[in-house]
Amino acid sequence: MKVHRKNLSEIELRALEKRRLAIRMMLVRALRYFLICFSVTGGLYMCLFSSTFRVQKVNFFGLDDQQYPVFVDRAALDNINSRFQSKNYSLILLDTDKMQKEVQNVQGVKSVVVMKKWPHEVAVVIEPRKTICRIGNKLADKDGELLGDVAPNMPAYPEVVASNEAKQDVLLLLDAISSEKLDIKAVTANTRDDITVVQNSGFAIVFGSTKQLTLKLADIKQILGSELTAGKTILDVSAPKSPIVR
Repeated sequence: MKVHRKNLSEIELRALEKRRLAIRMMLVRALRYFLICFSVTGGLYMCLFSSTFRVQKVNFFGLDDQQYPVFVDRAALDNINSRFQSKNYSLILLDTDKMQKEVQNVQGVKSVVVMKKWPHEVAVVIEPRKTICRIGNKLADKDGELLGDVAPNMPAYPEVVASNEAKQDVLLLLDAISSEKLDIKAVTANTRDDITVVQNSGFAIVFGSTKQLTLKLADIKQILGSELTAGKTILDVSAPKSPIVR
């Protein structure tokens, strides 16, 4: 039987209005939750799976050093670039630490920093290993890492002729004196205390060990090229402050 409002008491009318209001509030809440879920789901899809933040390009920097020939494996870098683009990686989900480790393992790379460039690019800043000498027919950096073959059109890097025991000390010395412009042709060493630098002129500088390099270099700057070396072929600075020219 249909209930008319005029037949209801005031208390019953209030209860009816409360029920109607509760139903309206429940519908409003349900609609609000639906809109929130729809917005969040749509936002997540747009960020993670759509092309909005998809990696479209990986840029490599630091490979065009004009002072040193760069021997970074470009093919390996191209492979990393292609793989990250082909798999439609989202820039938000891109693991820069993982990518950094991959690039770090590429031959010729000394250190690397990976940065996200919103909305579609990745910047990879590479510090390549730098050639300071040649060992046999291979070029090498200060850590003894072999970088590539010697080519006729390359600068004449100093040749290292050293025993396994002395090789690391020779590389340390070469790195330390690389800015001194000593016109080095070769560095020889049978032991760690027997390091000799031979200039292109044939003049030899006996360093002995790599200890007290600052004092030894001071002796060399004071004596080399002066009248003290006229007609001489060897400068021995293995005992700092007591150099011998002979």
